[in-house]
Amino acid sequence: MNLSDSEVKDIISFLVSQDESNAVAASFTPLSKDEFNEAKEIYFDRCSGCHGAKRWGATGPSLLPVSHIAAAKEVKGGGTRGKGTEFLEAMLMNGSAKGMPAWGKEGILDKRQISLMARYVQMDPPPVPQLTLAEAKKFWELTVPVDKRPKVDESEGKFQNYFGVILRDRGQVAIIDGTTKEKIAVLDTGKAVHILRSSHSGRYFYTIGRDGRLVLIDLWFKKPQVVARARTCWDARSVDSSKAPGYEDKYAIVGCYTPFQYAIMDGETLEPLSITSVADSKDWATGNKLPEVRIASIVASDHEPFWVVNLKESGWVYMVNYKNPRKPVEKRIKADNFLHDGGWVSFPGNTEKQRYFLVAANAKNAMCVIDTKTQSLVGQGASPCIKMGQVPHPGRGANFVHPKYGPVFATTYISDDKISFIGVDPKGHPKYAWKVVETLPIKSAGSLFVKTHPKSRNVWFDMPLSSKPGVNGQVGVYNIDTGDIKYIEVSSERVVHFEYNKDGDEIWISGWLDGKIYVYDDKTLELKEKITGSWIYTPT
Repeated sequence: MNLSDSEVKDIISFLVSQDESNAVAASFTPLSKDEFNEAKEIYFDRCSGCHGAKRWGATGPSLLPVSHIAAAKEVKGGGTRGKGTEFLEAMLMNGSAKGMPAWGKEGILDKRQISLMARYVQMDPPPVPQLTLAEAKKFWELTVPVDKRPKVDESEGKFQNYFGVILRDRGQVAIIDGTTKEKIAVLDTGKAVHILRSSHSGRYFYTIGRDGRLVLIDLWFKKPQVVARARTCWDARSVDSSKAPGYEDKYAIVGCYTPFQYAIMDGETLEPLSITSVADSKDWATGNKLPEVRIASIVASDHEPFWVVNLKESGWVYMVNYKNPRKPVEKRIKADNFLHDGGWVSFPGNTEKQRYFLVAANAKNAMCVIDTKTQSLVGQGASPCIKMGQVPHPGRGANFVHPKYGPVFATTYISDDKISFIGVDPKGHPKYAWKVVETLPIKSAGSLFVKTHPKSRNVWFDMPLSSKPGVNGQVGVYNIDTGDIKYIEVSSERVVHFEYNKDGDEIWISGWLDGKIYVYDDKTLELKEKITGSWIYTPT
């Protein structure tokens, strides 16, 4: 059943009317044990990030069999069984304009798998097992002790322009020399690596996979090597290291999706030092207990010994002091629900670097401002956070100085076809601070990342979740000086994410589905090089 966005909307409207008239969908056929286990893995790999392990929803809606979520409470009615298998199959096949991929149309799931998933979400979700510190220590592997690693940089400084490229569906990370564009190494990491983070010194890459496996890569070897492995979660999305003076590279933190906890490890060996549960974090507004509280983004301060830890479902931000990593101290700040990704405010001449952190409460269509100096939320009057468009998704965001509004922070959206700029200079431009100062239309919704560089006059954004034909292989480029937006057709298939090289004159784009990496000149917007090879598979 191949449907357009308007046809999918018509089906949804019809089903809403059916709900209102108490119509009942046809019963479904439950999955066998083997089918259930297969569907559970597909859900974990493709769906749990947006809908949650317990299926209470977050960026995506709740997927409970006979109930739905309202005001952080489970309410009877409106569940997946009421929608029916045929409708669920149509949604899985065609995706939606709000950002859900067309799993069937894009060939990611076949018809049999779509049928499995349509029935799986009509069954009760499985329980989430615990993972204790004692169990985590059994997973820990120190493959190359610190004293066996290079005493001097064998790359002779080249590591400073290395690119780490996630090869998502192979569970690998490739290291590429940003100067020569040559592959240096391909390393086994973990399932569906989500992010890489560089240590303060730049010597190490930390990779975290959706199977909760953390890997430490030492870039000082002539050929980079994995030197330690750990596992403190079953599912995870975030990692960072300690970066404050006196603590550089000393500790690392992993935030778990499941179980609901964060772990602190030795930064050079990954030995687990402590695990702290966040399951007690109740909804910030209602005080309701929640079945799951996942940890989304984590960022480290370069100035003080703390990490900013964002709790997705409960809407709290924890400032975690790591002076004593075995007994971390938390300062808890109320923000808004479904916190996701975000970044520091940064601009030339800023005397208070890394004071303010902006994070998307994306299912609440808001951006929250955390003042790490006062350890408080910068409130917005009656609303806790800045009202935005539909489902903001900034990644780490893009900071630049706008010709009219001064320093701004840019974000795009999963469910809105626009790019927005927020004023972020309360001292120099108080009139515009913490307000959306400009919003521009773009070609499509479905954006995940926006990127710029201090030396660039451009802001790049992708549209990988676009439901419009031919758009998810394009990127947009906003010119800071003119305000114009140009579009580049990078590939006929989906592309996602950007990274600049060290000098800020090249930008690299991942060809997620066509298995290529595209290198563009940031000034001319011309394609400079296309990196190819059988070793490149689902780069993100």
